[in-house]
Amino acid sequence: MKVLVAVMSCHKYEYYVAQNNIDWFDGVRKLVDPAAQRQACRDTWLSELPEEWDYRFFMGKQFPRRDRDIRHFKTPTIPEALSDEVLLDVDDTYRGNGFKLHAICRWALDRGYDYIFRADDDTMLWMDRISRVGFEKYDYTGNCLPDGRDPGVHAGFAVFLSRRLMELVVREAPSYEYWCDDVWVGDIARENRIPTNPVMSIQTRLGLDNRRDYYINTAVLPIDHSYAALHSATPEIMREIFNREKEIKNASNTQQECKLPERSQRTDPGSTDISTEHCPGERSIESGSGGPDCDDRRVHDGESGGSDTAVSCEVGGDLGVTAG
Repeated sequence: MKVLVAVMSCHKYEYYVAQNNIDWFDGVRKLVDPAAQRQACRDTWLSELPEEWDYRFFMGKQFPRRDRDIRHFKTPTIPEALSDEVLLDVDDTYRGNGFKLHAICRWALDRGYDYIFRADDDTMLWMDRISRVGFEKYDYTGNCLPDGRDPGVHAGFAVFLSRRLMELVVREAPSYEYWCDDVWVGDIARENRIPTNPVMSIQTRLGLDNRRDYYINTAVLPIDHSYAALHSATPEIMREIFNREKEIKNASNTQQECKLPERSQRTDPGSTDISTEHCPGERSIESGSGGPDCDDRRVHDGESGGSDTAVSCEVGGDLGVTAG
């Protein structure tokens, strides 16, 4: 099975939609360089991409002005694409996202991919969990509402599209009326009776209520969380989360390497507690109840010793998520 992580990016963040609409991220979001955002993806979650998966960043080459003249929109300079970047001959502005996704699906189909995982360049991902959400059983897999309800349409920051759904997308003509490409895909899926597959570990926004901020609040992100995807994250937030969890993982691995003396290898079964538990309130998607199952949460925390030598080895938990 060929899977492509298709990261939608651009040359300049410009979320202006129409003269009477606000630019959602006018302000601090404009200070982020898209190239720096892409590099943060490479330095963090893309470094843990499954070996059998591929990835590309997709940008456009067109910058239609239309009513942007009112806002004195300046056409950005297009640099030479890097080896993992694809320049599509489509509108690179926010209003052109439908055209961009249409071209991404065609690009993936032409190269024999069975699935694309469409992500934003400011999505924080945990690839070991994303790869195990059970997407291969469905045509359309993505986020779940925080209260467990089916969103009806999967948000575009983290969504799987099967070959079947991609083929349906490329048959349709993109339109500027569908500047929200995720809504467009959701409508295509619904018209073709393709159900959603909500995954509880795929969430947008965490700990913030102000939509203009729209960033992950790391202060409320638990160390032992089970998220597979969160939106959105600046380069600094991506690196903060990734480095923090990497340090914890390295410390856990170091503790696991401690070995007992040979004469103390016999362990009292009662001294080792291995527990398996599910995340509170989660339900199985496959059973139709609207949420994922947690993978095993294994915590080995005990003390073992021989007749005259006691060696304590505390091992941290390894928490994964499986849904679907």
